[in-house]
Amino acid sequence: KPISKPEEKELKLHLGYLNWNMGLPKDALLDFEKAKELSKAIHDNDSYSLNESLIKIISLYSTAKEQRSADLYSESISTFQEAIRISRSINHPEFELKCLRQMSAVYLEQNELAQFLKLNEISLKMAKELNFFKDEGYCLNNIGLYYYKVDEYSKALIFFENSLEIIRKTGNTEAENECLNNIGAVYKDIGEYEKSLSYFFSSLALDKKASNPEFIIISLNNIGTVYRKKGLISKSRSDFNQALRYLEEGHRFAKDSGQEKLEIRVANNIGTIYSDLLDYQKALHFYTIGLTLAEKLKDKEVICFIINNIGIVYSQMGKYEESTRYFQKAIDIAVEVNAGQVLWEAFLEMGNAFKKRNLYSDALKSYQYSIEVIEKTRSSIEMEDMKASFLGTDRRLEAYHNAIDLLFSMNQPNPSSVYTDQAFRYFEKAKARSFLDSLEISRISIVQEIDLQQANQEKQINNDLTRLYKKLLSAELSLEQKASINENIKTVEDDYAKLKRDIRARNPVYAGLRFPDILGLDDIQKRSLDNQTIAFTYSVGKEASYGFAVTRSGSKFFPLPSRDILADKISRFLKTLTDKENHDFSLGVELFGILIAPGLDRDYPHILIIPDDVLHYLPFETLRSTSKGKWIAADSDVSYAPSLSSLQEITERARGRASKRQKDLLAFGDPDYGDSSIKAAFFEDQTLSRLPFSEKEVAKIAQLFNPQAITVLRRQEATELAVKNVKPDDFRIIHFAAHGLIDDQKPARSSIVLSIDPHSPEDGFLQAREIFDLRLNADLIVLSSCRTAGGRLIRGEGIEGLNRSFFYAGASAVLMSLWPVNDEATSLLMERFYLHLKAEDSIAGALQKAKMDLIGSPDFSHPY
Repeated sequence: KPISKPEEKELKLHLGYLNWNMGLPKDALLDFEKAKELSKAIHDNDSYSLNESLIKIISLYSTAKEQRSADLYSESISTFQEAIRISRSINHPEFELKCLRQMSAVYLEQNELAQFLKLNEISLKMAKELNFFKDEGYCLNNIGLYYYKVDEYSKALIFFENSLEIIRKTGNTEAENECLNNIGAVYKDIGEYEKSLSYFFSSLALDKKASNPEFIIISLNNIGTVYRKKGLISKSRSDFNQALRYLEEGHRFAKDSGQEKLEIRVANNIGTIYSDLLDYQKALHFYTIGLTLAEKLKDKEVICFIINNIGIVYSQMGKYEESTRYFQKAIDIAVEVNAGQVLWEAFLEMGNAFKKRNLYSDALKSYQYSIEVIEKTRSSIEMEDMKASFLGTDRRLEAYHNAIDLLFSMNQPNPSSVYTDQAFRYFEKAKARSFLDSLEISRISIVQEIDLQQANQEKQINNDLTRLYKKLLSAELSLEQKASINENIKTVEDDYAKLKRDIRARNPVYAGLRFPDILGLDDIQKRSLDNQTIAFTYSVGKEASYGFAVTRSGSKFFPLPSRDILADKISRFLKTLTDKENHDFSLGVELFGILIAPGLDRDYPHILIIPDDVLHYLPFETLRSTSKGKWIAADSDVSYAPSLSSLQEITERARGRASKRQKDLLAFGDPDYGDSSIKAAFFEDQTLSRLPFSEKEVAKIAQLFNPQAITVLRRQEATELAVKNVKPDDFRIIHFAAHGLIDDQKPARSSIVLSIDPHSPEDGFLQAREIFDLRLNADLIVLSSCRTAGGRLIRGEGIEGLNRSFFYAGASAVLMSLWPVNDEATSLLMERFYLHLKAEDSIAGALQKAKMDLIGSPDFSHPY
């Protein structure tokens, strides 16, 4: 059907709007030019004027983008501003929106981040009002990029994830790619390397499908940098080789496609690998390539990265004066462009160079500046697991360890409390910080604060996880079905983590939260220790390690061997200790001489251990006194804490709550795992069979308490549902005699396995993530099963496992095992422990006596 010219004009006008809103400005321009022509033909002056304005806006918009690409930033901003002025004059916010967003990129190029943020926040508000989801996704991503640039990783992640959710709905593959890379970059920087790789590989797959060279280079570069960071931890040549493979491929792509900005970054990263491998000439070769291009393009952010890396090479070559000049230059530029990622490392390396030149005062200042930058970034991260990964990866702990090492050296000629006090604070700052923060978070009753929608989301996610875990228990599953379910579990767990972050971000209670202070030496001596207790806290470093022995009246600061030497001695000692035929415990005597003897001035009935790194795997009570030749446990009880500051926090939390509890003991024993053994869901190598002695264990323990003050649940009654419904906060002691499953890679999956009932709404696996949500007032949690003290060892944080969940939920002490335990021996140990506990011994004292009872018995005399 033929249409009139006025109708055609209107169609062309609206088609132009559509193309503009779809991100097709060239097509929109053609439509508006045709509409203008038709307006003139029909003498529609208003329409003619409107189309002329729209054509002008698009022309200015395109010119401004070209000026930005040519680094003509002032001209680009002026051109965008003129386009925005015309958009406002004709009341077309959809045109203003795109011009504002594109203008923000000019400010990003100039590293004017505050203005970049401001424009995107204005644009985001407009996009929401216009229901422009595509632009909303872009704006969220840009705001996330701002927070990433200023090292506020938690906020960045929330914006990136929200952007990704919208972008995927709009089917914008290119924007999805960018978002995936940004999320991967956040996880890379906080040390979550496996999670980071999953995002980067997803991005690379999209890149190759779209045949987009620029994004392929970005993904290859990101993947290479992650493998390099993994190599720094694993010391594995294969990780470095993987890194080189991806980076060299990215470098070829960058050179072939003329992507100079990306070539700079890839060349710099290749240089870091050769520097790690001590091939300094090759490292300097690639740094020179990158620096030449970076200076040509005036990319200050990358220049400071490369200059810092050149300084590291000269420092490694022993050219310390030359290296400090490079570090100072990198610091000056990093301060100018707010590059915190460079700043902490440059100060660290400058401190190392000053130390090599015996300029101790300058070295200490540099380490302190490095630590200040690290602490500032860490404080902006909201989730405790991310804080732990951030501090424990990418050499950040070296700043603390090197400061401790330096202070020890400064303290030797003329011992001073100034040096020892500073060193002790660095001991505490580099230990279990996320755990300490989590104790404060646990005070907040989150259930009362989250909105109904979030509460329903959390409930649905937990139901989905329970359903998936129950599916995994089916014996009829094929390998493909198991893989599919595990992939679904991973997706739902990621959704759960995202929800937790959203809850934190939206909840005003968290905004004013003040985390506990790190306690000094004097505070610990006055508040945490009595005259019969000595505390040993350790700092295990790559080059040197140290110990602090602290009593109420004094302290000793003493040196230890490096991490590798300690790890070797501990590994060999544990092999002798767990060999029932072995009776040569000379390594235990040697370790006592290294770890305990230097701090002792007399015998102490109570020893408190604050382990670090590999020392978390050492049962200190099995060491033998060099003078007496007896187990430490023969004369002293031994207890452990993540840090002295966190111990004080737990102690203060426990005060005054005895009146809140009405009962003494809640015990679960001999859960019903069905007629035959079952596989433990995703723990393929573990089979759950009945624990017959656990029934006797809880029965004998129950006899020691007032029947009116206990609840004992066995067999079919020992369920996960019962744990959640029985008011666990009403009990002083909670005892689990059941299988424990520890996931060293995903601590949130670690579980206490209770009765498996296919008809129950629960799956039977009381997981760490569920324990976090319990509310407890218990003085003691007893986990009477295998390896319950295991978990993921995070450098500087300790072992993340079931114990942390119970402390978060409100427990004051957790009794756990370091290795697989015999059912019968465990039952006897628990019986003796509770017998001594009822005799009004302390928890540590009762455990000490129970252990000595078994060592003195004919059947269990070996300390294993």
